[in-house]
Amino acid sequence: MIAGAISAKHEVTILTLDKPEQEDLNMYELGQRNIRFRHISLPPIGKWEYLPCKTYSYLYKKRIIPQIPITSQWYGYSSFPHTQRKVLIGELNNENYDIIVGVHAFLSLQLASIR
Repeated sequence: MIAGAISAKHEVTILTLDKPEQEDLNMYELGQRNIRFRHISLPPIGKWEYLPCKTYSYLYKKRIIPQIPITSQWYGYSSFPHTQRKVLIGELNNENYDIIVGVHAFLSLQLASIR
């Protein structure tokens, strides 16, 4: 695991959307490492943000909207609504991390979309 290897020489924080009761430190022997966990939750998105995002995502995936660079960028925004993006950016900026690594495919895409 990446965090285990990095934690041998560096401070590591795992920011997770999982609930604290789902934390399993036995997995990958995380309990024996210098790793800190921060549990966050993203706010639910309202209907007026959800509907346009999901509609655009559907149209893009069905190729009704052309898949060109600008529409691909908009698709990235529609996949990760502003309300949730703002919260994640705030959480990441609050800690002043040197390096941020995404290890879950979908969440890695969300990280990439906020740069």
